[in-house]
Order: sequence, then C-alpha cells, then structure tokens
Amino acid sequence: MAGCQSPDNDLNIMIAEYPLSPPHPGPRSGLPSKEVVYMDPSELTAQHFRHLQVTRYFNAAAFVMLIYDHLLTLGAEVDLIWTARLTAAKATFLVVRYMVPCALTFFTNCLDLLILVTLCRWWMSFAIFMGWATLALSNFLILLRLWVVWDRQRKLSFYTLLSFVVAEFLGLVAASLLVWQMKGL
Repeated sequence: MAGCQSPDNDLNIMIAEYPLSPPHPGPRSGLPSKEVVYMDPSELTAQHFRHLQVTRYFNAAAFVMLIYDHLLTLGAEVDLIWTARLTAAKATFLVVRYMVPCALTFFTNCLDLLILVTLCRWWMSFAIFMGWATLALSNFLILLRLWVVWDRQRKLSFYTLLSFVVAEFLGLVAASLLVWQMKGL
C-alpha cells in the first residue's frame, strides 16, 4: 500500500497497487506482452480523488433513492408480480428490477478498485452495455403494455416494433463506439 498526500487538504488516501496482467498480451492487443500493468500513484492528483469521492456520493444517493422506490412499490409488486404466473414479461421485469440495484451496489463498492486502469476500462465497458440492456428491456416492457392498450393492432404493433428495433440498434452502436473509443485512452 502506498499513501498519496493531497496538496489541497490534509486528506491522506491509500492507493492499492494491484498488478493486473493484460487479458490477451501481444503485439495486436495494444498491451505489452508479459508485463504487469500498474497504476502509478504519483500520476493521481487530489482532483482525481475529489472526483472519485463525488462519484461515490452520487452513487450512494442514487442507491438510496432506488431502494426507497423499491420499498414504496414492494407491496404492489408482491401482490401483482410475484403471484402471477411466470411469463417472459414477468421474467424481464424481475431481471430489470433487481439487476440495477445489484449492479449499483457492486459499482459503488468497487470504486476503490477502479484506480486500476485495466479493471476500470473493463468495468466501464461492462456497465455501458448493461445500462443499454436494462434500458432496452425496460422499453420493451413498455412496448408490450402499449400493444395491450392498443388491442394488439397489427399496423401499430409493426411500426412500434420496427421503431424499437432501430432505436435499440442505434443505442447499441453508440455504446459500442463509446467502448471502442475508451480502448484508445
């Protein structure tokens, strides 16, 4: 463990230096072969630590609001969702409902480890795609509900499904481009 003293305030933060070997070392991976990747604590500034602390606070606030919302609607969920027969819509709802708090818990608790460059890039890539998938599943659930409200009219169902597929494809392309750009950093 190496200590890093903040010049702006007397915040003494410990930085863990964890060695990470590249996932696929070699000339084509852009990573050095058979070398260990370290995050040099001297490269981190007090500004980095303030940003990390602000991120922790925002994640904690988001987590509290999410849990509060879950507790407010838990009674209705138990009555309406848990007692219903298992369908694709129910399974999708439960995955979206409980995947987000689990991911937010993991992300908030892993912020200390995100100083590691390789782990940070991997986690952010995973989080971007998981966020895309969660939004796509949520939007699909809303689309299913709209089809029921519209009495499953074929023409409206076709156009809304087509719009959904195009929008989600474009979202996936945007997420992929973002992850690809992160690799160059």
